[in-house]
Formats: sequence, C-alpha cells, structure tokens
Amino acid sequence: MEQTESQEMLTEERFVFPASFAQQRLWFLDKLMPGSSMYNIPFATRMVGKLDVDAMARSLQEIVDRHETLRTVFIEENGAPMQVVQLNVPFAMPVLDLSYLPEESRMDHVSKLALADGSRPFDLETGPLMRTTLLKLNEQDHVLLLTMHHIISDAWSFGVLMKEVAVLYEAFTSNLPSPLPDLPIQYVDYTSWQLEHLSGGELERQVSYWKKKLGDHPPMLQLPTDRPRPPLPSHRGGVEIFSLPDELAEKLVELSKKEGATLYMTMLAAYSALLCRYSGQEDIAIGSAIAGRNMGQIEGLIGFFVNTLVMRTDVSGLPTFRELLQRVRTTALEAYAHQDLPFEKLVEELQPERNMSYTPLFQTMFGMQNASTSKATKVSALSMSGLETGQSTAKFDLNLTINEHEKGMGGSFVYSLDLFEAPTIERMVGHLIRLLEGIVANPDAPIATLPLLSAEEEHRQLVVWNRNSVEYPQDKTIPQMFAEQAALYPDKAAVSFEGAVLTYRELDERANALAHALQKRGVREDVLVGLCTERSLEMVVGLLGIVKAGGAYVPLDPSYPKDRLAYMLEDSGVSVLLTQEKLLADLPEHRAEVICLDRDWPQMAEESVEAPETQLTPDHLAYMIYTSGSTGKPKGVLIPHRGVARLVKNSNYLIFGANEVFLQLAAISFDAATPEVWGALLNGAKLVVFPAQVPTIDEVVRVLAEERVTVALLTSGLLPQLAEAELDSIQHLKLLSVGGDVMSAPHAKKFLQKLPGCVLANAYGPTENTVASATLWLTHPDQVPPVVPIGPAIKNNELYVLDRQLQPVPVGVPGELLVGGPGLARGYLNRPELTEEMFIANPFRTDGSRLYKTGDLVRWLADGSLEFLGRIDHQVKIRGFRIELAEIESVLGDHPAVQSVIVLAREDRPGDKRLVAYVVGVESAEVTTAELRAHLKTILPDYMVPSAFVLLPSLPLTQNGKVDRRALPAPDAADYGMQGRYEAPRNEVEERLALIWQIVLGHDRIGIRDNFFETGGHSLLATQTISRINESFDVQLPLRVMFEAPTVAELAEQVAIALTSKRGEDFPPIVSVSRDGELLCSVGQERVWQLDRMMPGTPIYNVPMAMLFTGKLDVAVLKRAFDEIIRRHESLRTVLYDNGEGVRQKVLAPGQQQLEIIEKLGLSEEERSAEVKRFLAEEANRNFDLEAAPPIYSALMKFSEEEHLWMLNMHHIITDGWSVGVFSREFAELYTAFVEGKPSPLPELTIQYPDFAAWQRGWMQGEFYERKMAYWVNHLGSAKPPNFPTDFPRPEQMERTAGLIPFDFSESFTERMKLFCAQNGITLFMLLLGAFQTMQMRNGGGDDITVGSPIAGRYRQELENLIGFFIGNASIRGDLSGDPTVGELLRRMRTATLGAFEHQMIPQLLISQALERTTPLYQSMLVVQNFPTPAAKLPGLEVRAMEAQLEGAKFDFTIGMTEANGRMVGSFEYSVELFKRETIERMLSHFKALVAAFIEDQDQKISEIPLP
Repeated sequence: MEQTESQEMLTEERFVFPASFAQQRLWFLDKLMPGSSMYNIPFATRMVGKLDVDAMARSLQEIVDRHETLRTVFIEENGAPMQVVQLNVPFAMPVLDLSYLPEESRMDHVSKLALADGSRPFDLETGPLMRTTLLKLNEQDHVLLLTMHHIISDAWSFGVLMKEVAVLYEAFTSNLPSPLPDLPIQYVDYTSWQLEHLSGGELERQVSYWKKKLGDHPPMLQLPTDRPRPPLPSHRGGVEIFSLPDELAEKLVELSKKEGATLYMTMLAAYSALLCRYSGQEDIAIGSAIAGRNMGQIEGLIGFFVNTLVMRTDVSGLPTFRELLQRVRTTALEAYAHQDLPFEKLVEELQPERNMSYTPLFQTMFGMQNASTSKATKVSALSMSGLETGQSTAKFDLNLTINEHEKGMGGSFVYSLDLFEAPTIERMVGHLIRLLEGIVANPDAPIATLPLLSAEEEHRQLVVWNRNSVEYPQDKTIPQMFAEQAALYPDKAAVSFEGAVLTYRELDERANALAHALQKRGVREDVLVGLCTERSLEMVVGLLGIVKAGGAYVPLDPSYPKDRLAYMLEDSGVSVLLTQEKLLADLPEHRAEVICLDRDWPQMAEESVEAPETQLTPDHLAYMIYTSGSTGKPKGVLIPHRGVARLVKNSNYLIFGANEVFLQLAAISFDAATPEVWGALLNGAKLVVFPAQVPTIDEVVRVLAEERVTVALLTSGLLPQLAEAELDSIQHLKLLSVGGDVMSAPHAKKFLQKLPGCVLANAYGPTENTVASATLWLTHPDQVPPVVPIGPAIKNNELYVLDRQLQPVPVGVPGELLVGGPGLARGYLNRPELTEEMFIANPFRTDGSRLYKTGDLVRWLADGSLEFLGRIDHQVKIRGFRIELAEIESVLGDHPAVQSVIVLAREDRPGDKRLVAYVVGVESAEVTTAELRAHLKTILPDYMVPSAFVLLPSLPLTQNGKVDRRALPAPDAADYGMQGRYEAPRNEVEERLALIWQIVLGHDRIGIRDNFFETGGHSLLATQTISRINESFDVQLPLRVMFEAPTVAELAEQVAIALTSKRGEDFPPIVSVSRDGELLCSVGQERVWQLDRMMPGTPIYNVPMAMLFTGKLDVAVLKRAFDEIIRRHESLRTVLYDNGEGVRQKVLAPGQQQLEIIEKLGLSEEERSAEVKRFLAEEANRNFDLEAAPPIYSALMKFSEEEHLWMLNMHHIITDGWSVGVFSREFAELYTAFVEGKPSPLPELTIQYPDFAAWQRGWMQGEFYERKMAYWVNHLGSAKPPNFPTDFPRPEQMERTAGLIPFDFSESFTERMKLFCAQNGITLFMLLLGAFQTMQMRNGGGDDITVGSPIAGRYRQELENLIGFFIGNASIRGDLSGDPTVGELLRRMRTATLGAFEHQMIPQLLISQALERTTPLYQSMLVVQNFPTPAAKLPGLEVRAMEAQLEGAKFDFTIGMTEANGRMVGSFEYSVELFKRETIERMLSHFKALVAAFIEDQDQKISEIPLP
C-alpha cells in the first residue's frame, strides 16, 4: 500500500477524497437517523497522580495532527459521501472542575457526564468528530472523557490513541520532542487501496463466495420477544454481565484445542446452538466483527477498519456439538479467507429485503475479546486505567461478547430494550451457561438434547405449575352424579325450552324410561348410540337416557351434509339412532334402528321410571364426538365418564352450583355442549336450552335476559358482536366463557366495561382432553393484555410445553403444548395408529400416565400462564419471517372503526404467500384499507402489514360459531392494491419519481407499486434518490421516507404532503360565508370581467368541450347528471354585476338547465364530420352576457339512435381547464350511477367558489401577503417590456385572429427528454421553457425575456374538487444574459420556475398594479400539460372527446404541449395580425432544434447552438 497521489485540493485548507465503503455505510445511517448517537464510541480514562494538563492537551493535539482521520469531516457530492481532510484543526480539551462536589458524589456525577457526552450526537459535515473533556476530581485525580464517531475510529483505534498518548505525555512532561515516527500512510491511502483492490478479479472472487454463502438471504432470526418489534427501533440497550465458572472456562479451552478449533469457534458454535433452541430455526446467521487490519502498515492508524462477517451456520439434521463445531470451524475459516469484502459492499451486492425495524442479513452479533482487565498503566507520574461509561446502545436485537482475561472468562449480552426485558436475558445467561456445561460434559450429544433449564426452572414447569389436583368424584359416573342432584332437588327446574320446563324428577323419570327402552335394544356399557336432534327437551332427555342405559352418545348435527352424516353413522356403527320425526327425511341411508323421541315417546313412556341397572364405571365411555381429521374424514374421540366429572365437579373452569342458570347454546355436535349440559345437571343448576334456530346476537341477549342466565359459553367469533351489542339487560350474568379461537382483546375490554360484575373467561382445550385444559378469568378491562393468554391449567389438569425432543422449553420460548390428567380421552375410534401417535407415554412419569399432543404452539409466560401462538402445522412464515397472526389482529382490533378481524396467510398463487386481513367495520364508522394500512405501519414492522385488506359485512361462522376460515374469500387485485403488477404513473409527481428511479436503478420501466429495495435499490442509491427528489421538487424529505414509503405511489403521497405543506404555509382554512348579502368575486374573475367590459360578449374567454357518444345514450339520465353537477357547483349558477363599488357575484337557485336537442339524421359520414366541425366552431364562438344568465350552454346533436354529440360551453369566469376534468369525472360517476338506478355516489361539497373568493380577498393583507408580493416586485420590477420583432405593425385595436401550426416530438425523443430532466433535477416544463426563451433571444427578443404560463391556482386541498375560475398565469422571467451554457440556463429556469410556483397565489392583476406597469409583463405563453384529462368511461357507450377550436389569439404567440400516447404533441398559435406563417414556421424549427441540442450537450453556449 502506498501514499495516494491523486489528492484533489479543494482549497488551501482541506483535501477531498471518496469515503471508504464502511464510512459510506455510517454516513448513510447518519442521514437515515439524523441526530442519533448510536455510532458514538465513548471512552473514559481515570488518571491518578499529578497531571500536567498542558502536556496532556499538547499530546492530544499532536495525535490530531498525526492522524488525518481526526481532522476529517464528510460532505455530500452527487448523493455520495466524500472525506474532507482539514489541514489544521485546533483541538480543544475543556476542563470541568468537580472538586467542589462532596467526594462521595463525584463519581456519580462523572458517570452522568460520561453518559451525556457519549449520547451527544456529532455533525459529520462540520465536525470535529472527536471531542474530549477533562474532569478534575481533585489535584491528584482526573477523568478524561473521550468520544469519537465510529466513522473515523473503532475499538482498535482507541488502543492506538492511548498508546500514543502515553508515549507523547511521557516525552512532553520531560520537555522532549515527540518520539513517534511519522506515519507512512494515512486512512485515505487505505481508502484508495481498498477501492482499487476491490475491483476486477479479486472483487469477483470475494463476491462470488459470499453470494454462494448468503445469496438466498438467511432468514430473519426470530427470537421470542417480550414486546412486539416496533417499526422503528429506538436502539435503547440494556446490558447483562456474567462470569463463567473457572472450571467450565478451562474445559472449554481444552475442548477447543482437542477439536483443532479456536475458543472463538467453540463459543460461536455454542451461541448458534442456543439461538437454534430458542428460535426453533436451523439456519442461523450471526454477525461477527473482524479487526480488518491484516496488513502491518495500518496497525498503527486511527480509523474505521473493522469489518463485519456473516457467520451462517447450518444446525439441521440433529448434529452433535462436535459435528456442529466442525461446521462452524469450516464457516469461520472460509469467512476469514474472504474478509476483505466490506459488509456494506456485501449488502449492496446481495440486496436483502430492507426494513427499518431490523438489520439486514443478521440480527445478532457475537464477538470475543482477549483483553486484560482494567489494571492501571503507569505513565510518568500518572496511573491510568479504563473506566466503565455505562453506555448501552443496542444496534442489534442481541449482542453477545465473551471476554477472556487473566482472571478467567466472562461475557455480556447487550440487548434491545424495545424487545426484551431484563429477566428474560438473565434467564438466557443461565441457559447459555447450562448449555456450555452440557457441551463440555458430552460433546457427542445432539445439541437438541443438551440441557438448558436449571433444576429449579424444570421443577417449576413440570411440578409447581401442574400442582393443581383437587378432590372430585373420580369414582362416579354421570348417572350417579345426576341421581344425587335429582334426589337433592326433585322439584327444582332442571331444563327449560321455549317455555316448557322439566323438573329434576321429571327429567330423571323420562331418562330412566328411555334407558330401559335402549337396554332392551342391546345398549349397554361402551355401546355407541346415535343422537341426531335439534336443540330441544328431547335432546337433553336423549343424552341422559343414553348414559343411564350404560351407553355412550354420539352427537350428530342434523344440519350436517348427508355425506358427512352417512360417514359418521357408518364409522361409529351405531345400532340405535335417536332423532325427531321432522328430521327423518333428511337423514342418509343407515342400518341403525330409529327411535323418534317425539313420535315414539308414548311407547317409551310405558317403560319403568326407576333407574336401570348397569355395570358402568368412570372408565366407560360417556360419549364419542367427531372432530375434523387431517385426511378430510372426521375422527371419533372417545371420552370416558371420568373426564366429564373432572370438568364440571369441584372445577375452576366455570362457576358451578345449584343457584346458577346455564345456557345451552352450542350445537349438539360441538364439545362446548358438554359443560353446558353436564355443568348444569350434575350441579343442581337450571339448563336453559336456546331455541332451535341459528342464533343471532340479539336473540342470544334476549334469552340471556329473559331467562336470567348466569353462566354462558360462546365461541370467540361471537364475542365482537356481543361486545358491540346493548348489554344493560344482562347485568346478572356472572360468567361468560369464550373459546375455540383467539380472543379479541379490544372486544374483551369493551365487554368488561359494559358488564363490570361479570367474569370473562378465555378458555382453551382440545376435544381430546374433555373440552377444557386451561382458562384465564378476567374481571376488569385493565387486566386485558394486547394478546390474551389462555391461562393456567384448570384443576386436575396438566400442561407441558415441550420441544421436538419432548424436553421442556424455557419461559417465553415457543413449544408444543401437551396436556395430561384424568380428562384425557381413551383415544380415537378405530384409529389405533393415530391414537398411538397422538397419545404418548408421559416422559416425566413412570405411572403409565399419558399425554396428548395438541399440535398447538404456545409459550409459557413468567407467571405460569400460557400464550397461544397458533397451530404448529400452520405456522405462518412470510418471506422468511415467522409471524404471529394474533398480534396483527390485536393491533387492527384496536382501531376504533374495526369491529372484528381475522388475519390469514394465503397462497392463492403457488409460491406467493401473503398476509390478508379480513375486516368487519363498526356500523357507525367508515374505514378504508389505506387507513388500516397506515394504522398498522405506525405500530408494526413492514413485514407484518398485510398485503391485502378485505372489508366484509360480517365474518362467516361455522355451525359451531367459530370463524369459518375456509369461507373467507380470496382477495382481488383491488384488495392487494395491484402489488406485483405493472401500474403506470397516474400524475406528474409519480411520473417524475418513476423517471428518477429509472435513472438511479438503471431500469427501463418503473411502476408505481414497485418497491425500491426489491428492484435493485440499496442504502447509497436511496441516498442519491432522495437527494434527486429533494432537488427536483424543491422539498426536504428525510432519508427514512425511502424506507417508510418504498414504492412510487407511497413516495408520491409524501412528496404531495411536503408540497402542500410548503405551499399552504400560514394560510387560514377556507370557511363557508353567508349567502345573505352580496358576494365578492375573486381577483381573477374581476380581471376577466374588466376584459369582457372592454370587448362585450367576446368569445375569447370561452371554454368549450364536446363528447361524441357511440352506443345507446340515455338522454334523460344525461340531463339528470348534468342538472346534478349544476346543483352541486354554485359557480355554474352564477351571474356577475357591478354594484358601483366593484364586481359582485350572485348565485341563482338550482333549476332545470336547458338542453337544446338538435336532430341531424340521415347524414353521410363525410356530411356528419363537416357538420360537427361547423357546429363546434359556431358554438365555441358563442357570445355570453355575464349579467343576464349563468354563462353556460349545452346542446345535444343527434345523428342516429347510436350516435350523439354533446357540446358544453362555459365562460372562463366560472371555469378553467382543471374544472373541465372535475366536470368530466363527476359526469361519468353520476351517469353510471343513475343508469344503474343508484343514487349519487358523490359526497356533498363543503365549500363553494364564493367561499374561495371571500377567503382570497381576506388574506390579501398583512405580512404573508406582503412577503409574497415582495418576491414579485423584486423579481419583475426591472424586467424589460416585451419587444419581440413582428412582421406587421401592432394595431391599436387587435381582432385577435389566430393561426395554428401543429407539431410533435417522437415517442423515443419524448422519453429522452424525460430522462434528461430526471437526471438533471428539472421538469419537462423547465426544459421547454429554456428552449422557448432561447428561441426568442436568438430571434431578436433580447436576453431579458418574461413569458406567461398557466398555473392551476389550487394551492389548498379543499379546492381540488371545485369547478370554478382558479387558474392564473405566472410571469416567469428568464435571465439569458452572459451567454450561459445550456446547463447554467436550465438551472436559472429551475430557480425562476420554482420561485413563480412558490408565490403563485398572488394574482397577476395585483402584481401589475403593484409594479405600476402600463405595458404588459409578457406577450408570449408556454403551456405544458403532462397529463391530459382521460376520456370518461360510461356504461354501454364509447366516448371520444372532440376539440372545439377557438379562433382567438390572446397573446402574440403561444406554444402549447401535452402528452398523448407516449409522445409530446403541441401547437404553435400566433396572431396573424403580427406574424407571417413562414416566420412562425422558422421559429418553430428553431424551438425544436434547441430542445434537441439542449439534451445532447448541456455544456455548449446557447449562442453557439446551430439553428436551421
């Protein structure tokens, strides 16, 4: 490496060089997070002894003089950072005397000052980027605070600095010169070498390796967190410091040597194993810092050399630790061999998905430090030692550093406080130590089986949290327990249905009679009996009668499809089927004997009412219920009596007791019916059976109220509806248990607010564990967390959260939930293999007990409750991110306009999995997908924001009341916002942005939905892009906007907001004014009125439009739509008059607008074309009387039943070009709605044109107006009057007769113009303006040329949808003096144009008055319209816009251009009273030649451009 000689001197005091790759990265991050101290490197050194302050200051100054990096600042050139080395930088070391403080508080003050100094940001552009403060504690004790920005330094550099301080201080205190030799090279030399070295073959070799290693982008590391990941990290960090036992440290060193690995490799492998166990991922990427000083020349330099390597480890295949260590060793050695590729270049090459919420490629760091302890170093009379500053910034989710020093081995975790709480990291430290102990004890054990939990943690999970056994009648059956209640409460109501009631005695006797009849038909213990009924008294009698006979009931929902019922009847093999007569016709063919509990009851009633004898035990079956099976066929779950007893006797699942009233709402085939029926009847309570129809929330509330129900169960899908309902009538409800799906937290809060005395229970449990395994009781809204846990275990139930090796997982780490206890089912009917697979031996017991594998993913919370995460077999992963759908649902549910929501991951196209949110809004509010997306983006990271939002009137529910996810519709393109398909720019802002992206990214085409970072963008390109955008639009968007709004469409919204804010400044809002008095006219109207008075009735200010309709036109609907537009817009019902004090406007009441219908039938095509041309020309030149009637005229020319021409003519005083677009859009929407029989879809206007006129007059005074007017006075005060040579003398009274020459630019040339503009930060208008003014200069117009150009004049959002006269002409003065180059001229055009548009709100009339000009400001116009109004689309009609040509020339000459079909087309209009046609033809050829020359070479002088 040699000194670079290509140093460019900027001034005599500084040099400028390109930044190194690493510096580019930090410069970019500083732009992204301005004012951040995240990359500060703070140090503190304590110096005990007699300090020579001057010698210390001189030492530091000498070091600054020696090392160019310490004199470096950074500037931006063309969107890229440059190092600026300043030659002389005086270095300051302020001294702060703390000796006045009490001695015991001084160090606390030092810590606070160190923290504050380390947190103070640097300004990379102004510098300096190193600062020191000397703190004096007493004469013999000082602390030196030294903070550097990482962009000029690294940890190694601090060691270099302190070594040089020691040497220099020693010399200077002895009055000796610096003994340090001159540095052979500087950091800029290294930068030059790096840029040269990393090119060609070497770059290709390094990039090739890393692309092979990381090209498929490692998945994001998704550690279980305590808090959701925020969209923007705060980088607040916590620190957890720990030590390793000496014996463990020694064994780790021994193991490393034995395996031919370094201690770094061993610890990295162990950390990978820990992360694998925590995350469940087998592809682990960890960042690791490397000094980057692999050449002796740079070891003594201060600078930013450190590089980051990505250590990607494959942990798949259940490797032993020894095997994993060899994998890590290979990875590390390969990475070292390719360490020269800077991480920044690697990110640029790989282009991983960019997101502000996490770092690319890896989210955790690992490092080893071989450091001595902070023992003191003797320097002269000083003892110097390092001091901990307490600085904790988290650049990553987690950063593990292992320190090896004389006293042993220890480490520290720096963690993000956004994600983790301290106890979580404390537990992680314990797990790491136990994992290391397991590794050294048995390195041949699979890492998946090595211990993590301490004995205490394991005992807590396996024993303490499962210590919930209580007495219950485990030796009794359902008939026995019911008989006890019937004996206690014989005359008490047991069950009611639609007014009919059975007492316990009556129910007992009926069930006994049925049981005897069943026994006669062969029913006994474990015999299955079908029960297919609607909710009714017969249903309850049937359930009880079957179990009293000794049998087990098989509930069959009569609403099931015949095929499903047929399968269940065949699979269960029931020999007897209980049903109702009305259901017989809908039953499938079967072999069972049928008993209709209604029709056949007289026969049953003849049986004995005494209890039948049975041999039932608690182990016999009580019922078999079918659940969905993975094969598509339902599977029968066999539940014994003991499971029911465990559920409803002495249980904390629900509130049980004889005083309660239970609602029986669940379908008979849904296992929630079990606690409803038996929870009531086995505890002496009353059971209220809900009517047989499909329940609605209103009906549910009515029954709850009328029957005074105290305990009810609902599915989670119905809670949102219930929470939104009126609940005053059910204040007596004691407990509502909700289950079957994820509970909506916002609706849980709302429910508890409405029913403060009620318990809301979130229950969980598989059918295989007799309905319920866990429940969480909530009694107050404040108890409801964002994601509601499913609670701790209910009594007599066991919960285990295990990994794939059936080992307990740490608190907070996801695992599969296994349940055990007496509630377990016997298994599945006729499915022994499945039973063996799902019901396994309890690995923690030797008593033969079993556990059921639920397949549900959960995690323990610290209090022993469980959080449900979803199904293991349906884990949602999008683009490598594991996502908890409940978290998204919770945040969406918090939106005030959302009633209920379900989020799914759909894969409607193979390989394209996306999140879809299904949202039901509250009735009183409207919600848009844009609003929902914006809401989520403020809370969740981008990858958790659904791609599509589907708004539904309600969520589909299954017959059991659960959300029917299979019935949710696939989103259409509109729901997705057209993502993934090319969508062209819709307006000028989007087009200009797309062009900038094309240039920066090197693409031929960019759609408005394309993502910047998914189409080749990276951090430095983002910086260039935002610089170009800010320059092009004259705004100041921060760099982070590129990440928050990464598509053209989103970015265009941000640009529009910035432009609106810039324009709006301190404008007051527009408010409606009274219509009682006289209404002021606007300044523009006043000017046009004056011109009309000078030439009464002149058609020169007419604005004609025409549409040719082909197809079946509904004339009545056209008339109705036309009348509605006139009713909506007061400007179309306005007349003007002069009251002697000025011009006023009067708004007439709405009425029927005259539509003249002209029939021209039977014309040939040639005759029709001539008639259209004649008619349009005639009507375009219509004379309006502004005082007599509103200046609007409409006529419909009918050529045939299938062809009509609609002509509409309005005076400019009530409309403008923008208004024509508003009119066309509203007409299309109204015509379409009225044809379809729908009402108007247009919202009422909040303000009207007279409100604008009054508002405009109102702010035209005071400081704001004066400031804006001052611009125009300064800009135009010395402007020369127009003096362009004409062919004919100017008449005193001009007739304004116009000539017109059309022209165009080709499609390819148009594209070249656009690209040129985007490259140079100008608009198409600015380019054409420069050519237009140069054309005038080169044809004798002088070098001070002012031209007019129309501006929309709608500088507030409220004005965008109004029809009215807002447009004005801006006077744009061109300075062509000094024979500028094309580039210089265009920069002048840009400045003049932006100035004019920024001050556009001042009307031209007032500017002329302020200037006291008697001559016009300009006589030529340039009109550029980039986006013409699209043709209206009407049902059943083809619509073609027709031009109605006006013959008047308002100015000497005008060039007008617009874009059509990808090319710029235009016309050169001129006054035939002033110019010959050949003159204008010559000028037009000059104009076209100048445009071509401008984009060909912007360095040429404008006077030297050859003209034809």
